[in-house]
Amino acid sequence: MATTWNYPPGLSPLLRLTPLNVSDLPPHPDLAKSLPKVKDGEQSTQPDLLPFVTTLLNDGLAFLSKSEIANHFKHTTTKKADGSDADVDVLLQSISKSTIGSRVTWHNTNDAANRPSSRRASATPSVSGKGKDTTTAPSTSDQNHLAIPTNTQQPNSRSASVSSTTAPTSRSRIQRPKPTSIADEHWYTRRSIHTSHSSKLSPGSAPEEFLFGLLNEHSKNEQAFTPNLFDAHPILNWDGQIRKLAEEGGLRREGWMDVSASVWEMCHDLPGILGPRCFGVCVVGGRVVPEQGMAGPAAEGGGTSNDVSTRPGTVSGLRRWERGEKQKFVVVTVPVVLEKVKASFYASYRNMKEGKDEKQKRPVVQGLYAAVETCTLRAKTSAATATSDGAAAVAEEEEEVEWIMSTASDAKGNLPMWMQKLALPGQLPKDVSYFMKWIRGVDEEDVEKALAKFE
Repeated sequence: MATTWNYPPGLSPLLRLTPLNVSDLPPHPDLAKSLPKVKDGEQSTQPDLLPFVTTLLNDGLAFLSKSEIANHFKHTTTKKADGSDADVDVLLQSISKSTIGSRVTWHNTNDAANRPSSRRASATPSVSGKGKDTTTAPSTSDQNHLAIPTNTQQPNSRSASVSSTTAPTSRSRIQRPKPTSIADEHWYTRRSIHTSHSSKLSPGSAPEEFLFGLLNEHSKNEQAFTPNLFDAHPILNWDGQIRKLAEEGGLRREGWMDVSASVWEMCHDLPGILGPRCFGVCVVGGRVVPEQGMAGPAAEGGGTSNDVSTRPGTVSGLRRWERGEKQKFVVVTVPVVLEKVKASFYASYRNMKEGKDEKQKRPVVQGLYAAVETCTLRAKTSAATATSDGAAAVAEEEEEVEWIMSTASDAKGNLPMWMQKLALPGQLPKDVSYFMKWIRGVDEEDVEKALAKFE
């Protein structure tokens, strides 16, 4: 099945190492006082939550699609991961700042035709508890004020120029002004395939364990299994609005379920004399709705499951599902500037007075971090085996999990990029080892309890 990509793979204005500003995020009460003042006659540029999360999820899925990896990622090495029977392929895609500056569909703020509608779709959020959102989200039919009628013809390669009048669009399209500073991006990527059985039995991991560890409470769990991650500090989330969108069917109509969106400060110790780094990030995760689950939402949207043109979130170009795939989820992490956000801890330097221990009270360097992570459960057909009487051969279907993670980062400070690029290929396979060793010690009852909330 083909689905909408909001932008060609690798050319998303949101999925960039250049950090988002507060005004690039959906409305939230903890962000309200950090927003720049809007002049008389101008409209807020904040995106609504539904197009924001679905754009990031679609763009992340497209970025690590089978065709994108084959066409734009270069294999550099294959390594073993301790605690796993899987080989870890390390790949690299570099995207130049000139490509990002000229071919990404940036919003032209001087183009009146491209300005957001004056209709503000998002309700004013309310808060219950620190950083928690209990918003009653607007009806999903009102979440499309950023939509722009455009030519939906899509360039087939990254060499084609993309302008604001020819970019592909879904029913909602995010508008991000072109940043004043853009850097080269080096996306280091690892790919591993794991046997689909419990890690308690042998080196492998059941799909439920990946769901629990990587989609459910992604950032919190990352701290649990990453040795040098000394604090995963939650800033805010959009749980209330997302819950409402799910109840109304807005997320499923766009092809997504079990969606989450939150902002964190992820703080790492660096080796040697290098000081600690903190990365302000927005993390959006979700599961792809199975193909057989699309018929209902499609009918609600006025089409049928066999009508590709009316299927929710559908435009030719990106295949959500390849042959044999059964389950799939994606987690997208993008950098955010948090220094003016009162709820921030490290970016606002509150940690130096309010930190719970000496480690938290240290001065930190603010770095940049972006990532896309996908896990796919798929069928693996074994060699045919003979029946007991030797008269026929029977194909036995097994399952495997493909885990792909791609990251671009800049630790800033006095650590030059060439040194960072040398270290990353060796670090990526270690992350697989860290996860496998950690998940093996997690109680199965804890996994079942956490996943009971999933659709």
